[in-house]
Amino acid sequence: MSRRPILLPCLSAMLAIASTALWVRSHWFHESVGLIGPVRGLTLDSMTGLLRVEFGQGATSTMHHGWQAHSEVISHDSHSRQFTLWSELDGVGVRGGFAGFAFRRIVSPTRTVYSCYAPHWSLILLLLPLPLQSFLLARRRLHRLKHNLCPTCAYDLRASKDRCPECGSPIPNSSHPSHDQVQSPS
Repeated sequence: MSRRPILLPCLSAMLAIASTALWVRSHWFHESVGLIGPVRGLTLDSMTGLLRVEFGQGATSTMHHGWQAHSEVISHDSHSRQFTLWSELDGVGVRGGFAGFAFRRIVSPTRTVYSCYAPHWSLILLLLPLPLQSFLLARRRLHRLKHNLCPTCAYDLRASKDRCPECGSPIPNSSHPSHDQVQSPS
C-alpha cells in the first residue's frame, strides 16, 4: 500500500501557523516586503488584520529598486489602528469590500497600481484543510491497525492470514503475527 506524501500537509500546517502569528502581529506592526523594479513592482503588506498584495506597472524612478522590507509600530489609538489601512479603500477604484476582501485599481498618467486586500483568516482557512485531512486519515488508519481491521475497508481481519477477504488488500505485518513470531510451548 502506498503512503501519502507528508511534505505538503506539513508545509501547509507550518504556513497556517505562520499566518496566524502574522495575523496577531499585524495588530501592532505594519510590515511590508516587496520587489521594486524600474518598470514593475510587487509588494505584500500586513496591517490591522489584513493582507494587501500590490502590483504596479509604470515608472518607479522615485523608489529604490530591488528587495525592500520594513516594519513599523502602529499607533495604539483605537481609531487610527482600526482604520489606517481601510482609509485607503475609501478612494476611487475600489471593487468589492465584503468581509474584508477588496480590489483597487489606481491609474495615473505614469503608473497603474492594482491592490488586492484579504483578511488573514481567509489565508488560514485555505491552508488548514490539507493538514487536518491528513491528520484524520492517519488517525483512522492507526485505529484500524490497532483493532486488527483492514486499513482500506475496515473489515475484521482476525480470521484472515494474507489478504483482506473483503477488498483484497494485503494485510500489514503489524496486524497479524507471522508463524515465526508465535512461540510453541516447550
